[in-house]
Amino acid sequence: MVGSISRVSKSIKKMKKISYFIILLCMFTSCGGNDFSFNKEKQSFEATSTYFGIIEIRGIDNEDCYKITRKLEGRKIKSINLKQIPNDFYIICCNGDTIDSFKLKMNSEYKIINGGVYDTPRRKIIIFTDEKGLLYERGSGSVSEYSDW
Repeated sequence: MVGSISRVSKSIKKMKKISYFIILLCMFTSCGGNDFSFNKEKQSFEATSTYFGIIEIRGIDNEDCYKITRKLEGRKIKSINLKQIPNDFYIICCNGDTIDSFKLKMNSEYKIINGGVYDTPRRKIIIFTDEKGLLYERGSGSVSEYSDW
């Protein structure tokens, strides 16, 4: 009886270690999916861990609203310049219309959100456009599931 209790106890400890390892593995493989950064020199956004699937653009001080979505057959792109959207993406206004191109307003602020390709938290970068149309980063962070978008 004592021997069987000892074996059960060892089995439980082993299962706990395996479960703990699986949880850690899941955490590490899912957390970085939507990280991205802004490259000021190239005026482009760079995906850190994966490729871009959905990018949302919302004006902070204007009514602009766009969604850039990778086409099903589109290449997996890790760097994107908003002034030259590749043909691998659809550009959709938030009213649902598909358009060929768009231009950000000068002297305006925008939230750029990487919706990513996995079920991980979305990330955002706040940018500002100057009088020449150049982009500058104002800040970054995660997007709350309960935010206005």
